[in-house]
Amino acid sequence: MLRFKIKQMVQAKGILHPHQFLMKNCGFTSNKAFNLLNETQKSITLSDASTLCEQLTCTPNDLLFWEQNASDKLPDDHPCLSQLSAPDAQSDWKKILKSLSKEDVDDLYKQAQSRLNKK
Repeated sequence: MLRFKIKQMVQAKGILHPHQFLMKNCGFTSNKAFNLLNETQKSITLSDASTLCEQLTCTPNDLLFWEQNASDKLPDDHPCLSQLSAPDAQSDWKKILKSLSKEDVDDLYKQAQSRLNKK
């Protein structure tokens, strides 16, 4: 079954206030933003998907993943399994950074700066 991973994408982008971001930058109502972030939204329009992709600098594949279940089991070689990957167990950068030592954070910052300077 296809599922959204919008909350994980927003967190992976380091957005501190996801609900406000979806309302302000994407033009979503408070209710829609809440439902998207809490994975209770069952569908979105192509316009909403386009807006999310534009604002999060991502592709539609980044917003969806395939969750295997008994009624919707796909063969192991199906493209949905390889191209629509499940969200990372921990994509909340705030939590990740809080769990690191100061030295690890400093090292991570230097690596990020180095990659940005290569662009």
